[in-house]
Amino acid sequence: MALLIENTERKLLPTWKSFTSSFPELQPIRPSNIEKGDISSFVHDWKGCKNLANAGDLISAAIVNARTDEAEVIEAANYILSSNDTPSPALSKVSKSILQIEDKEIESGGNFEIYLRIAKIKDLLIKYPTDAILHIEIARNYLLLGQIKHAQNHVDIALYFDCHNRYITRCAARFYIHLKEYEKALYVVRRSSLTKIDPWLMASEIGISQLLNKTSRNIKKGLTIIDSNNYSAFDITELCSAIGTQELMSGAYSKSRKLFNASLEMPNSNSLAQAKWVSNEDNIELNFGHVNLNSGNFWEAKCYNSFKMEDYVRSLDFAKQWIEQEPYSTRAIQQAYGLSITYLHNLSQGQEIMEKALKTHIGNPVFINNYAYALALDGKIEEAERVISKIKKIDLLSISTADICLTATKGMIAFRKGNVDKGMSLYINAIEKSRDRSDYPELNHSALLNFCREILIYENSVDNKSYVLSIIEKLPQDNQNKELVNLREQVIALLNNKYE
Repeated sequence: MALLIENTERKLLPTWKSFTSSFPELQPIRPSNIEKGDISSFVHDWKGCKNLANAGDLISAAIVNARTDEAEVIEAANYILSSNDTPSPALSKVSKSILQIEDKEIESGGNFEIYLRIAKIKDLLIKYPTDAILHIEIARNYLLLGQIKHAQNHVDIALYFDCHNRYITRCAARFYIHLKEYEKALYVVRRSSLTKIDPWLMASEIGISQLLNKTSRNIKKGLTIIDSNNYSAFDITELCSAIGTQELMSGAYSKSRKLFNASLEMPNSNSLAQAKWVSNEDNIELNFGHVNLNSGNFWEAKCYNSFKMEDYVRSLDFAKQWIEQEPYSTRAIQQAYGLSITYLHNLSQGQEIMEKALKTHIGNPVFINNYAYALALDGKIEEAERVISKIKKIDLLSISTADICLTATKGMIAFRKGNVDKGMSLYINAIEKSRDRSDYPELNHSALLNFCREILIYENSVDNKSYVLSIIEKLPQDNQNKELVNLREQVIALLNNKYE
């Protein structure tokens, strides 16, 4: 039995995209009511001696003081990109942004390309060993290969060199969320001196606190920042979204709607996805009228939007792009797998998604189980057994739903191997365990329907049909849950001898 539905609310957590993809969110916070600052001393130094150091200082000052359009700054950016002395990768990317040059660096998920990127970053680290951004970038690539220890080593080094940098802090926090070390993630954000004043970090602190069912210490400060009207709509988009989520959790729907609409004035991919999730799952009407979904890499939001419109092919397309952008996101992988298996009935696609996901999410019991389930449905019983044997009992302790699904999947494999007694015993065990999950009734319904299907596939006899009918008639019919609808249709087809 596959776990296709994440039975958790989406929280506004920090994302970990590549440095290039994150650049718009890296700009210094600039209150909207402050005039442009003076950078004449940096211009003077640059004109007096045109070297890489002075060019870098001028560009940094120009960004902070909102003067990136001045002739000397543009000249300095061009100098950096044409310099014989290799500038740091971060400085090159900033210069390209000032000159509005598209950065052609594209991340590919293939292992060969990942190893090439790691080799390139290693060479740069020889020249710039204290560059925290390089350490975070190499950590991200190690994570894509599932090399957690190497990734963690570089994350910790990045924090050592620059623990107060917004980008470093948010990426490190997201890394520890991936490891399910939520307290460590919260500590990383809270220890930054900028979290008390930076709306991006404040939003991350609020979101991680929600993950831990803790009350954030920054809600009141965050509302003060939002109400001050001193910050650009983009700078507070995640903050509005995070506090909007908190208000929604508290049942304050009017306040929540107001904050979510404020987050949509100039959203990033994270706040837009949160708004789409809320509007789909909680039926809160929000104002998306001025949001252009075709601009930016809004893959998650596009996935939800296409799903709501029942365009499942496009939704899967966007889910795959979302995985490429955030390969550590379990929600992205589950969404793509669910679309493949339940909505598009594409077993090979579902298998491919899980096989690839397990390279990054090594040992994830939900993903292993789902992979085995798709293989078993496809008649690859021996392979399904081999895959499912990789789950360790200790991995199931924190995910009771995974244990229930695993037991049912083992029951399915036993049935399809002809061992009906073992199959019956395992399914009944899963059904009894799932009955205790009153917070997740779909789990019990799914276990029962899977059980009914396997009974009839094993032997489509009059007695078995009668037994299955007695179960089906007692199950409430949920027409909103496509997974359950699909399973019920399979059972009905078998009862009518029309199942293929």
